[in-house]
This record gives sequence, C-alpha cells and structure tokens, in this order.
Amino acid sequence: MPPKDNPSIVEMQNVSKSFRRGDIEQHVLSGIDFVLPTGVLAAIMGVSGAGKSTLLNLMGGIDRAHFLVGGGEHIREE
Repeated sequence: MPPKDNPSIVEMQNVSKSFRRGDIEQHVLSGIDFVLPTGVLAAIMGVSGAGKSTLLNLMGGIDRAHFLVGGGEHIREE
C-alpha cells in the first residue's frame, strides 16, 4: 500500500486470470499484486505470451475485473 500522502492511481491485489478452451484451462496470470503510486511512470515488460496485454485489458476495463483506480473501487462485470 502506498503512503496516504501519495495515494495509488491503480492498485490490484491477488489478480488471477485463466482462459478455457474445451477441457483445458490455461492460467495466464496468478496472484499478481500491483500498485502504481500517483505520479510514477511504469512499464510492463515481458516475453511474448507472458500476460502483459491480459493485465492491461483488466486494468483498462476491457475484461472483467475488480480493483482500485485513483483510490476508488472499480468493478467491471460482463
């Protein structure tokens, strides 16, 4: 948790995401904790298929998610 004098702009706790294809479930993200304090510039980097786009889709509200943005709760349902 960021200090109260510098609240987070985005905060995600224990984020997990999986995709199902038929009988196979592929876990893409598991137990991700992420805090981006206000005024901090960050980059999300990783190899192809690491889950970067999936994480950004959750943060951007494109996929279902429940997290904090600018200190307020954000819930995106289907």
